Amino acid sequence: MRRYPLRVARIRKIVNNGALAKTDDYEEEYTEEYTEDYDEQADYEEDRRIFRHRRRVRNQIIVILVAVIFVLGIAAGCVFGIGKVAALLNEYRQTSEEIVEDTGSEQEETQEEEKVTVEAPMSVEEE
Repeated sequence: MRRYPLRVARIRKIVNNGALAKTDDYEEEYTEEYTEDYDEQADYEEDRRIFRHRRRVRNQIIVILVAVIFVLGIAAGCVFGIGKVAALLNEYRQTSEEIVEDTGSEQEETQEEEKVTVEAPMSVEEE
């Protein structure tokens, strides 16, 4: 960065070439006036730097919060899905056990029906 604003640099160039004779007092006043403007510009740039820093920090916080919410949503979906699958598996087990019990009782009933005693055939005597 320049030590003096652009206008002061131009005046010095003109003075050094001899085209315009300025006194040291006038140059000091002129330099002080534009140095104040330069200081204001530096303050403005510092304020902008602080503003940009705050904006970056705010955006980082927002991104972190969105990421956390996203991860929590995924975790909640996994828990819900696992619970649903577990409920379906329990229902499947219950129905399969009921089917096994039903077929077992049917087999017992058929076995009881099959337990018919068969007597030995009677011998027939011929006359």
